[in-house]
Amino acid sequence: MISVRSLATVIGSSFADNAAGSAGGGLDNDPGGAAAMSDSTFTDNFAGLGGGFGNNGTATVSDSTFTGNSAFLFGGGLSNSGGAKATVLDSIFTGNSAGLRGGGVENLIRSTLTVSGSTFSGNTAASGNGGVNNEPGAVLTQFDNVFSDQPLDVFP
Repeated sequence: MISVRSLATVIGSSFADNAAGSAGGGLDNDPGGAAAMSDSTFTDNFAGLGGGFGNNGTATVSDSTFTGNSAFLFGGGLSNSGGAKATVLDSIFTGNSAGLRGGGVENLIRSTLTVSGSTFSGNTAASGNGGVNNEPGAVLTQFDNVFSDQPLDVFP
């Protein structure tokens, strides 16, 4: 597991079979951090929040795949929390799971998330939804995504 506290650019990397007690089993972007990731894979990682990637800073994820990641609480594939800002482009989320909400992606209060051109399939969550879950007080913009048997929960 890698923790970002400043600036990180990740290209063509693989994060597999990692674990973290709190956030970001594969990669954790701390408050104040900025992460840019492309053409990367996150597979079978585990954390309390964001099994594959836990974002608490600013992040852009493009052309990446999140498969089989799990979170004890929120965001099996990706968790966006603590006032974070994330943009996810042309990525795939499949077979991720969360103990509560957001099997694929969880956007928690005070956070902003944009998701475009991405595919969600086979993600599960014990309560709430398995695709993309947007909590009250969070901002979600989504367009041109494919949700295969995956609801999109957006709370007012």
